[in-house]
Amino acid sequence: MSVRWHKMSPVNLAYRAVLVCLGLAMASAAFADEASTARRFEQARQDEPSLIAFLKAMPKGGDLHRHFPAGIFAEEALRLAIQRGLFFDPATSRFEPEAGPGRVPAERLLSDDGLRYQFLNAASMRGPFTGPAGGHDQFFRTFGILGTAVPNLDLASLLVEMSRRARLQNVQYLELMAGPGREGMERVKSAALATDTPEELPRRLKPLIDDYVTAAKQDLDRWEREVADKAGLDRPVAVRYLIAAARTDTDARIMATWAAGFSLMQVDPRVVGVNLLAPEDHPIAQEGFERQMRILDGLWGQFGRPNISLHAGELNLWVSPVEPMTSRIRRSIEVGHARRIGHGISIAWEHDLPGLLRMMRREGIAVEVCPTSNAVILGVEGDRHPFRLYRRAGVPLTINTDDEGISRSNLTMEYVRAVRGWNLSYRDVKELVRNGIEYSFLAGPSLFEGRDYRRVRPEFRKLRARGWIPTPDEARVLAGSDKATVQVRLERALHEFER
Repeated sequence: MSVRWHKMSPVNLAYRAVLVCLGLAMASAAFADEASTARRFEQARQDEPSLIAFLKAMPKGGDLHRHFPAGIFAEEALRLAIQRGLFFDPATSRFEPEAGPGRVPAERLLSDDGLRYQFLNAASMRGPFTGPAGGHDQFFRTFGILGTAVPNLDLASLLVEMSRRARLQNVQYLELMAGPGREGMERVKSAALATDTPEELPRRLKPLIDDYVTAAKQDLDRWEREVADKAGLDRPVAVRYLIAAARTDTDARIMATWAAGFSLMQVDPRVVGVNLLAPEDHPIAQEGFERQMRILDGLWGQFGRPNISLHAGELNLWVSPVEPMTSRIRRSIEVGHARRIGHGISIAWEHDLPGLLRMMRREGIAVEVCPTSNAVILGVEGDRHPFRLYRRAGVPLTINTDDEGISRSNLTMEYVRAVRGWNLSYRDVKELVRNGIEYSFLAGPSLFEGRDYRRVRPEFRKLRARGWIPTPDEARVLAGSDKATVQVRLERALHEFER
């Protein structure tokens, strides 16, 4: 590259030299700040309490794989059951709306330790479970038990608590699998027919889908208002939503769920994608997987290629034969158009593994790693986990909670588990933190060019300077990008953390 020198006065030359020196000094200071923070990190990692304190204070990007409200803490469910005047059935560990033989008022659990411990253990992973797949079985049982405490409750109060916990840990963003407009969605699903096609169903059910969209937007408005009123607006936590179908449902109901979810996405920017959940090893899920992917493929093209994240590869030989594990992740990407993969544990069994990993790296398809969930459900942690395999291949990874209440964890502890299980450095953690926003479904262009955190967009080259505030031009750019806005907030928070 050639450089053309223009005539300059000695004053201008001296001025330019000063600017260059200042720039180098700022770069050196920034590097020194990161280096000193890395030294603090190395000291903190010597014991878990110190590491918890460090990572709790460290700004974290996003939690991109979290179920809501299914993943609430059992203590929250008990509180809600008491408020609603429900009755606890010791024979089933569930809450019921009416009294019956053997049932006791939910309030009794406050004074009866045995009954309270029974419920807390049944509704989370805090109790004992046996056998290699015992964690898997217990985990998926908890959803039905927790659901008896919150079936028709307005979820805003739970979202307030979730937002407060995220802010307590300096989390910038939550992407929740949620179900606004629940009754309207059920009417859409109930009207779906086995003969419907991805082309016909959205047209045939349009009136019901329109009603669902209206109800869902009203729910989201209500949730947003309550969070703003009760959680406070200082250090805000951005929240977006995914609409998830259940892979154990009928094909028609799955199709209806996704069609309604995609329709909601088109008119409400708070809804940023769809997903597919429920046990991947269930016989119905295994038999219907290819059909479900084709349904998703048909809808995806009609709705303008929207964002999709799919649970895929949450399998091992404890819960599944090997054959399904040879294609689940690839088919979720190639046919289901997943831009992120949830869990991805069975990757090593995939056909043409090198080719699949190259594709994921090239296309920026991130894996949502859920360390505690993977450990308790499938017994996969440390060198049994494919975390390092993905890292060596250059596949982007994010750290997530999955179901923080059920797993008795939070995003800070997921990072603690990742650091200790995979011997991560401070720079490794910082990359994972940034990945939580870069690979989110937040709207708008990224703050970074080519997914490279060393290449900030030219408009924001002064972002990391001390005392930076956005210029009018920078503010206009941020107004057009939710993603860049949250990334700027994260970068400034990291800058303050490293000072």
